[in-house]
Amino acid sequence: MNYVIQPGDNLWSIAQRFGTTVQAIMQANRISDPSQIYAGLTIFIPIPGPGPGPVFPPFPPGGGVGDVQRRLTQLERAVQQLDRRVDRLERITGQR
Repeated sequence: MNYVIQPGDNLWSIAQRFGTTVQAIMQANRISDPSQIYAGLTIFIPIPGPGPGPVFPPFPPGGGVGDVQRRLTQLERAVQQLDRRVDRLERITGQR
């Protein structure tokens, strides 16, 4: 998920708020120095999920329309893949 850094935020407080680690945030955003963050900067927060699923790269800050379209296409493909899995499971369990 994307997050806009607020005044007073630091990577530790952000990691605590979203249940992730400072290292995971730094790695996802290619941050080598935590002092590089500032209020108003949009970063990607990798949130641990319940299990394996589609993995999407972070949305780069300042991305243009092409980046939005690329991301939308990725999400549409993931939804289609999940729909196929649900259909398959419903056939297997006789719910369809």
